[in-house]
Amino acid sequence: MGMIMTYARIDGALLQELLCANPEEIFEKLQEVSTDKDAFLSLDKLWDGVHCLLTGQSAIHPPAENLLSEAVIGSDAFGPEEAGEIMTCIPPERLPKILAALQQVDLQKLQENFSPEAFAAMDIYPSIWLQEDREDLARELLISLQALIDFYKTAVEKAQGIILSIL
Repeated sequence: MGMIMTYARIDGALLQELLCANPEEIFEKLQEVSTDKDAFLSLDKLWDGVHCLLTGQSAIHPPAENLLSEAVIGSDAFGPEEAGEIMTCIPPERLPKILAALQQVDLQKLQENFSPEAFAAMDIYPSIWLQEDREDLARELLISLQALIDFYKTAVEKAQGIILSIL
């Protein structure tokens, strides 16, 4: 079992409601939107790798005021603070800036500059970087990143916010 990052697209009004809710209400209301499977995305365990690919740093120590970091780990923490669980969000009005930053990323350059050795040296989660094929890892990271970009594009088109959770 490891830390898995999940993203949920939700209506901006519901996001505001959740920011003021108690922990039990947050999960109840999130389950209400769970009927739309397209409203969710999981980067599984590659979230820290995607973050490092974009920023050059671990999500554990994210750079301040960085839209690419915010795209992966969110900006505003809220919800229950149970061991091993983190919830953040990105309001709808913030998403266009984040999407624009993501769309400016040169995916080819990221793939060329990907270094499993650097990821291992920085202790990027999970500890797989030297155990698997470099090309396969780069491909998986770029597929995850493209899925995140597409997910955010849909959120912007629908004027939705994002809830991010690490479980």
